[in-house]
Amino acid sequence: MTDLRERAPAKVNLFLAVGPPRPDGYHPILTVFEAVPYYDDVEITMRPKPPGEPWGFGAAAFRPDGSPLETLPRNLDNLAARAAKVFVEARLGADRPCSVAPAEMLVTLVKRIPVSAGLGGGSSDAAAVLRALATHYGDPPDLPGLAGLAAGLGSDVPFFVLGGRAVGRSRGEDLTPLPRDPSLPLVIGLPSFPLRTPDVYREFDRQGPDRWARREGDLSRLLDALTAGDLKRLAPCLRNDLEAAALALRPEIGEALAALRQAGCLAAQLSGSGPAVFGLAPSGQDVGRLAEAAQKALPARLTDRMTFVGLCSGA
Repeated sequence: MTDLRERAPAKVNLFLAVGPPRPDGYHPILTVFEAVPYYDDVEITMRPKPPGEPWGFGAAAFRPDGSPLETLPRNLDNLAARAAKVFVEARLGADRPCSVAPAEMLVTLVKRIPVSAGLGGGSSDAAAVLRALATHYGDPPDLPGLAGLAAGLGSDVPFFVLGGRAVGRSRGEDLTPLPRDPSLPLVIGLPSFPLRTPDVYREFDRQGPDRWARREGDLSRLLDALTAGDLKRLAPCLRNDLEAAALALRPEIGEALAALRQAGCLAAQLSGSGPAVFGLAPSGQDVGRLAEAAQKALPARLTDRMTFVGLCSGA
């Protein structure tokens, strides 16, 4: 029996411009992904099977206290298990079917990243499976084919294979890596309630996009501030076109954003399609204090629905 272990980081979107739907139904986006050191744990247990038997794939999710997380699908309904199956079919089944013995693969997820929160937890778990299997079977970590497998699983999965910081185009899978420095001081709001991405996009379409034409200029200003490491210049450049739609569906997001600003963050915005939020702190020394202040600034009815943590980006 073989056990593989990998950590799966969360992400925030420093910039997210969204255009009108394409003919294929997808919305084009222009985004800046930023990995953050808040992790799920991913373990792959492989039990050998006799030659000639089919591969097997399963997945289960647990909370950090060991209790089952029933809100996540199991086995091949789970994106992490599908990632294992896709890897085996593409990299082992086709390229070297005779040299690798089949196995039963069980992917166990210890979930800390909230589900359906805009932090990319499911995509990151799938990417962690791809990275772990690529390393185990001797593929180079920068294998070009791995990005193709990742893109077939979901729009955010290629970024998590890459990690760090990157500009994403098209559906987010067309990536341009960026320097990982400087690290950014952030306060992340972790929600205990989900928000479905399709619902947010439907509301976005109902409201109507109006900023898409300005995306490249706005992105250029953000990247200039980021390269300079000037947090005060960076703060007004943060952008998320889905924020108004998410606020219309879950108004409590606005109260979480207000708490971050009241605590002293230079800027606060939604991550992805939400409901997670984040604030840009003045410095790394401030993140813990600002997280505590934001928690205290929340209305009492929301204190158990949003938990703020301070950290510096990079994963």
